[in-house]
Amino acid sequence: MDTHHALAVPRRNALAAKRGVLKMSISVTLGFLLCMTPYCVVSLVRIYSDYYCEWPTALAVSEMLVMAHSVINPILYTIFSRRAVLASLNALFERASTPRPSQDACG
Repeated sequence: MDTHHALAVPRRNALAAKRGVLKMSISVTLGFLLCMTPYCVVSLVRIYSDYYCEWPTALAVSEMLVMAHSVINPILYTIFSRRAVLASLNALFERASTPRPSQDACG
């Protein structure tokens, strides 16, 4: 048996897993930056202008982006961990499809 070949397959799997985690980490970080940066910029401009610049539309849009981050994060995790999500869904469907014993109210 070739020991080099035996070690190559797990190493490939480990590298693929590390790449997947790296991609997920980068995308979550970019999502955070894209959602939070407009709010920080608008808030800093408002504060340092002594609230002379009101910018109600920019503030509303930036606040909506901050809230959208709460939606984007789980979507990114789901995209990058499909195998875990599918396993969880399969477990849920199995649990839902197994018949449960009937329980009478009177015992």
